[in-house]
Amino acid sequence: MRKGIVDSTGNRIRMISFSLAMYVVFFSSAQRPAYHTRRTEFCENEWLGNFATTEFPDNCAFHVVVAHCLADLNWLEQEVRALRCELKSITIYSKCGVNPTHAIGRVLSTKVRYVRLDNMGRCDHTYGYHMAQVALTRQVKSDEVVVFLKDTRVIHQPGYRRGLREMIDIARGSARFSCGMVPRATAGFKYSNISIWHRTDVLSKFRLQHYHDVYEREYRSPGNFRFPDGNFVTWSESLRIDLRSSVVTPVCYGGVFATLGAQITARGHNFWYKIAQSLTRGDSIEEGHFMERLWAHVLLHRTENLSDKRVLRHGRKVIWHEHQGLQGTLYGCRETNVESL
Repeated sequence: MRKGIVDSTGNRIRMISFSLAMYVVFFSSAQRPAYHTRRTEFCENEWLGNFATTEFPDNCAFHVVVAHCLADLNWLEQEVRALRCELKSITIYSKCGVNPTHAIGRVLSTKVRYVRLDNMGRCDHTYGYHMAQVALTRQVKSDEVVVFLKDTRVIHQPGYRRGLREMIDIARGSARFSCGMVPRATAGFKYSNISIWHRTDVLSKFRLQHYHDVYEREYRSPGNFRFPDGNFVTWSESLRIDLRSSVVTPVCYGGVFATLGAQITARGHNFWYKIAQSLTRGDSIEEGHFMERLWAHVLLHRTENLSDKRVLRHGRKVIWHEHQGLQGTLYGCRETNVESL
């Protein structure tokens, strides 16, 4: 029996060793259009989360965090090796008691750390837990990028995945955050030109009656899915997250995103610790879906170019009711005279 240790947040963790052989599937370029770093149209850029980017300098560095449950991890090494940026660490959190049996190259093996966490709060608990550790130890430098990934490639909302290179480029830009999913309406979808931006007053009314995940059904603890002590707004306010501080709110769906170390440490250990603790009621809980809709809100740096006024100047149509998890989403972007903004 492996020995366990209890960390500073009270979670029981166990270091586990397994091997990891990886090839690129998760970030397949076949899933998305070609990436261009220089665009001028708002509807092709900020509307979709393609913020101002920074090309790789010689001294760039990044960390990778993976929330693991059941899927294999044969999707990372080749992409990481192809980047002209220094990999500082890979932390893989195993939460479902399943030990992947993969191998990793000798060079990268020294960068990998495996941690077992209790199965609660899905990837959102994992990310909050990791950010609390980053803010506490300050082992991530302010200009280093931290990429947060899930082990699965399933996307529930309409869109396609960004490549790892593009995510890091955007996170190093003015917004200091990038989402791993680009919203895009699929054929037959009733809303066109959907955005990462949401009308906050409509988003704040978001609720889910239940959530069905066939892939992980055997690893779900019994209990009620819905948050029993209020709603999206009261839950976020209990964490001192002011959801209604702006008219529009950026939302990153899919549980995959990247941000700068500075954005994590700026919030402090207690902020992230409280988020992690708020996601411990069970493994599949409504609070996780609340937090999914808040990662961009608490991490993205809002510049003048991302003001409420400028976003709404390009599109005011909104998905008013729950529709594939997109309640509050703005759609129907149109280009305007930028000089008049």
